[in-house]
Amino acid sequence: MKINTLVRFGIYGGLFLVPFIPLVVSSSLFFPYITAKNVIFRVLVELITLLWVIVALREPKYRPRRSWVLYAVLAVSTALTIATVTGINPYRSFWSNYERMDGLVTNLHLLLYFLVIGSVLLTEHLWTWLLRTYVGASVIMSFIALAQYAEGLSKGISVRLDAQLGNATYLAFYMYFHIFLASLLLVRQWKSLGFRILYISLIAIELAVLYLTATRGALLGLLVAIATIAALTSYVYWEELRIRNYALTALGVVCAFVIIFYGLKDSNFIQGSPVLSRFANISPTETTTESRFIIWGMALKGFTEHPLFGWGPENFNILFNKYYEPHLWRQEPWFDRSHNVFLDWLVSAGLVGLASYLALYVASLFYLWKKSSRERIFPAHEAILFSGLLAGYLFQNIFVFDNIVSYMLFFTILAYVHVRVTADEHPIGSSIRPHQGLVAAGAILATLAFGASLYVANIKPVLANRTLIRGIIPPVQGEKAEDFLKSRNDEFLRAISYNTFGTTEAREQYLQFAGRVIGTQTIPEATRIAIGSSAVSEMKKQITEYPDDARYRMFLGSFLSAVGDAPGAIAEFQKALELSPGKQQILLELAAAYERAGKKVESRETIRTAFELDPTNPEIAKTHAYLLLLEGKRAEAEQVLTPLYGSIAAPDPRFVNYFLERKEYQNLLISMEGVAEANPSDIQLQYSLAAAYLQVGERAQSVTQLKKIGEQFPQQATQTRALIGEIEAGRNPIQE
Repeated sequence: MKINTLVRFGIYGGLFLVPFIPLVVSSSLFFPYITAKNVIFRVLVELITLLWVIVALREPKYRPRRSWVLYAVLAVSTALTIATVTGINPYRSFWSNYERMDGLVTNLHLLLYFLVIGSVLLTEHLWTWLLRTYVGASVIMSFIALAQYAEGLSKGISVRLDAQLGNATYLAFYMYFHIFLASLLLVRQWKSLGFRILYISLIAIELAVLYLTATRGALLGLLVAIATIAALTSYVYWEELRIRNYALTALGVVCAFVIIFYGLKDSNFIQGSPVLSRFANISPTETTTESRFIIWGMALKGFTEHPLFGWGPENFNILFNKYYEPHLWRQEPWFDRSHNVFLDWLVSAGLVGLASYLALYVASLFYLWKKSSRERIFPAHEAILFSGLLAGYLFQNIFVFDNIVSYMLFFTILAYVHVRVTADEHPIGSSIRPHQGLVAAGAILATLAFGASLYVANIKPVLANRTLIRGIIPPVQGEKAEDFLKSRNDEFLRAISYNTFGTTEAREQYLQFAGRVIGTQTIPEATRIAIGSSAVSEMKKQITEYPDDARYRMFLGSFLSAVGDAPGAIAEFQKALELSPGKQQILLELAAAYERAGKKVESRETIRTAFELDPTNPEIAKTHAYLLLLEGKRAEAEQVLTPLYGSIAAPDPRFVNYFLERKEYQNLLISMEGVAEANPSDIQLQYSLAAAYLQVGERAQSVTQLKKIGEQFPQQATQTRALIGEIEAGRNPIQE
């Protein structure tokens, strides 16, 4: 029994370390806010799983118990496993990448976490202390976030808090869960004045942090949760007039707040608030909202292509490229999530996966409200609180995607529900007591599995990650150029040689490094060629392994175009275009490659095609219109630019030169104003604008512009004063 006790306490120790994982950030790792948290979680889970297997073999009471929550968790893992095997890229689906650290491997660790915590943490006393530990860790996170806010105030800037999570949305998720955990502890210890003050204070602090993240989905989710709690409370306690009235009042306050806020959304108070203005400006035409709707539509198109088990986890980027809508040019070019958890499940694992995921909520809510004999398994107030939490979480998931921190918290809640409802159940196989030899064999096998997983899933990826970081590090003081190049090149190749899921990122970074080397003429040509050839070779391997990903072909094509290999670049861009026919960025790169290859007709037609995909893209519209001008088609050029700029005078240096050559000074001035406004730190452009004013006879405007230059660039004050004196004397001292 002594061994069982030691092993059990080892499991407790691992479980009670989990709440502190979100606080971990490692600057020595690539994606420092993501990688370290995931690796530590995986190692802890693998360790406690090893210990759990040992104790479960020896003592049947620590084996899993049956519940619909357990079945739902198993269904999720099963659906994801099938989706991974049958999906577009099983390797990526299993391992994910450094940026996300998601995929099937993370889900399997969450399954193990659920099994361990649901089989070992069997008493309410232990759960209370675990929840207190979670809340205690969240207090540390809250004070880190508030320190970040104070630092922003001291610098006179407004920041969206992200603390140790590196993303405001992630922090909002984190605070949302802990507000409810603290509320649960508050309700349980309401009669203690000291605990009441403590938990109310903590909830207030975490509400403040949640607000300062300015995360719309989480804050709206909180309102949904409060409304759900109020509605359920009024229903459950309908016969208790005082409680019912409080609940209905709370529900009315939420509704009134929403109505009043909407009515005052254009007021100075709301528009002047960095947080409130984000909510006030929500509309179907807002850039972010509009892009979400477009991406959701793309996700639904992709779902119809693989409806049953989806494309496989971590393959949304393939769908995104295939169904890319040109109107998304305002957003980042590469999305790997739909920013909607339910659509992500449809894409990743199809209808089966989404149904399994929703079953987690259905099973939990079923048990929260189920009665055992004549009594509820959960007291009414706890059922109401957890139902509100799940309702708000479901609502938030319409707008975001999960990460390891939200996964940990969600699966902890699921495990708690599971433990509560299986308290009187017999463990699976409780009557089976293996022979000591079998127990020893099982322990040995579990230890071997732990060692293999520890090395393959954690140690190797971390070694590759740290090696990649060393490859990215800029030259240190006193480091010779040849030593720097050899060292960094070797680090990239070493990172790739580990052959982990980090190889993809290493190859991308290696190609970028090679691009910088190629562009540095002071480096010997032989060195530049060697590094460039090596990086190209690695990216070609990447394309062989991921042939359906337009992103890698785009990277390689851009590199080849930059080094003068126009035919090679054209070939890659054409293949990328087959994978993503709606992406204007690829068309622009292809047009440039055609131009370098002397294929002017093909270049011109490619620009026209890009423009026709979406005439509202200003850069493409300007390029298309400029070429029309050179072709003598001024009327067509004007039709292209007038909807965007009100005239043919687009804010672009090419148009400035065009109008200057033709002495169209009024159009020159309009174009020059736009160019100067877009480049306020460019002194030469600011002087050129002053010259343009002078050229069209706007002497007062020229003087005003020179004064602005003198104010913005104090070192120019003497010169601008002299020029102003010349202008006021009637002379023209500056020329375009």
